[in-house]
This record gives sequence, structure tokens and C-alpha cells, in this order.
Amino acid sequence: MKQLYLLLFSFCFFSAIVYGQSQMGELSGTVYDHSGNLVPYAHVVLLSSGRQISGAASDHEGRFSIKPISVGKYDVNVSAIGFASMHYTGQEIRAAQIHRLDIHLQAGIELIQVEIKEPLLKIDQTVRSVDWDRETVLRNPTGSIAGMLPISAGVISNDRGTSALGSRGPIQYYIDGVKTIGSPMVPLRSVKQIQVILGGVPADIGDATGGVVQIFTIGY
Repeated sequence: MKQLYLLLFSFCFFSAIVYGQSQMGELSGTVYDHSGNLVPYAHVVLLSSGRQISGAASDHEGRFSIKPISVGKYDVNVSAIGFASMHYTGQEIRAAQIHRLDIHLQAGIELIQVEIKEPLLKIDQTVRSVDWDRETVLRNPTGSIAGMLPISAGVISNDRGTSALGSRGPIQYYIDGVKTIGSPMVPLRSVKQIQVILGGVPADIGDATGGVVQIFTIGY
């Protein structure tokens, strides 16, 4: 009798999983410029009623994929440095299907006002880094810290791994000053600041050969 109950429970459990997966779809496509050239590292954001649902960045071949996505109609915002942003409405995601959306961006320049409060070049500063504040981190469409790195200037990501400015070693991660192994599993909402060190590694992190990512959490 116990074996019968166990069999029935297993059947119901896996049936629920299969049914749930069958109600999800996928959005994928390729990002091009107006001449048909591939556009890598473009931000593709999925919206529902003006609220961001998910997102992704196009890879080095301009391809992107967002999944799983609940069945329904969505808007899609696409942006990339040096191009005008594009907005697509009414993109319908159907169950167990891949919705194809190829994007053609037009060249454009967005002018912003910049207030310089300090010299652009500091003679006594030897560390070269890219700093992301909390607002920038939360706007990240990839949903992870590791996903932000390939779209950061100076970071190279390929089949051999991720490194800074083509250095010979992999990127090392530090969370609140403590070295971690592998990609950090830190929720973006708990991050206060991220610093990507591209060169001139500080003395307290002297063994890094491929760049350093320092993650500072809100409570640090």
C-alpha cells in the first residue's frame, strides 16, 4: 500500500512539474545595426505593464535569449552604447514555444550633462577600475553579477573564461574583503557597490593576475 501511495505521489508531482514547464515560453533573437552587422552586449529588457520582468545581454555574436517566461504579451526595450534605444510592444509569448525577435538598431548619440568635480587624471592613482553604484547594479538586466562583467569595458569573456584587459589569469572575486571561489552568489538587492579592478591591483590583493571584482554589501 505504501508503494502505491508513493507511486501516485510521484506521478502527481512530476505531472505538476511538466505542466508548469509547458506553460512557459522563450524570447530569443539577434541584435544587428542598420548595416546588418552584429551588435554584442546590447541590453534587452522584458517589460509587463511598464515593470521589468527579466532581461539579458546579447553575446559576442549579437544573440540573446530570455527564458523561462510566463505565457502572455510583453514589451521589449533594447539599448546599446552608440545606438538609439528601440521599443517593441505586444510581443506574445506562447506555451512551449520560442518567440523570435531580431532587432535592428539605428545609430544614435545620447547627450548627457556631466559635472566634473575632480581631475580626470590623478597622478598618484595607480589602480584602474570601473565602479558601479547600487542604482547601476539594480538596473542590470542580466540578473547576476557575473552577467554584468562581459558588458563592462575592459573585461574579456570567452570560452577560456573571464579576464580583465586580456590578463593571463581568471578574475578573482572578493565579498566585503574576503576572497571567494567561483562566481559570487550574492543577491543584487544586497549589493551597495561593485568595483572591477582592471589594473594596478592594490597591495592587499597582490596575487591577482586576471583582474579583481570587489563586492561591497549594504551591511559592510
